[in-house]
Amino acid sequence: MSLLFSQAALTRPLPAGTTVILISSGAAIGGSPLSGGYAGSKRTQMFIASYAQKESDRRALGLRFFALAPGSIMPETDLGKAAVSAYASSLGISAQDFIKGMPSPQSPEYVANAVVEIASNPGGREGNVFLVSGKGIEALP
Repeated sequence: MSLLFSQAALTRPLPAGTTVILISSGAAIGGSPLSGGYAGSKRTQMFIASYAQKESDRRALGLRFFALAPGSIMPETDLGKAAVSAYASSLGISAQDFIKGMPSPQSPEYVANAVVEIASNPGGREGNVFLVSGKGIEALP
C-alpha cells in the first residue's frame, strides 16, 4: 500500500509542497519476533519514503516524503492489545506487567500530534525517517 501510494504521489504529480507521511513502526528498528514479516515490511516503508524523496528531488517535484515510526506498542489500539497479549503470554507474565516494562510509551494522540507537527513544518527537521516515543521525535539514519 505504501509503495502504491508513493508511486501515485510521484506520478500524478501532486502540487509542489505536498507532504506524504507513511506510518511505519518501531518494530522496523527493534524487530518483532512474534509477528513474522511485520518488522521487515515496516522497515521497507522507511526505504520507500527515502526512495520516493530521492525521486521527487530528481524530478524537482517539490514533494516531501516521510516515514514516522511509533516507537513501541500502543496498548490502547486493537493491534496494541493483541501484541501486548501475545508478548505477555510468550514471556509468561501478565499484560499489565508487560505494559509496565515498556520503555518510553506513547499514545495514539501523541503519534497523531507528531504527524501534525511534521506535516505542518516539513522543512523543520533534517532527514525523512523519524521515531516517535515518549522522549519525542528523533531522526533515524
